Amino acid sequence: MSISANIAEGAGRNSDRDFAHFLEQAYASAMELASHLFLVVDLNYVDEANIDQIMRKLDVVAARIVSLNRSLAVKGSKVKL
Repeated sequence: MSISANIAEGAGRNSDRDFAHFLEQAYASAMELASHLFLVVDLNYVDEANIDQIMRKLDVVAARIVSLNRSLAVKGSKVKL
């Protein structure tokens, strides 16, 4: 929810610079989710095979966030892939 909420909030801002900031927050939320997924595997709550498909989808989402941020052409963006 945090990923999409940050993208939506940024899209509602008045400048590309503000939007880029919220895209960076969305990317950070994606990385936080990845960390949580690794943790549930490490704690043996879920088998790694069950997480693989989710991780692949999360990689696609992260790449799309990076592409959208790059399309804004805001200098100094921290999001890199």
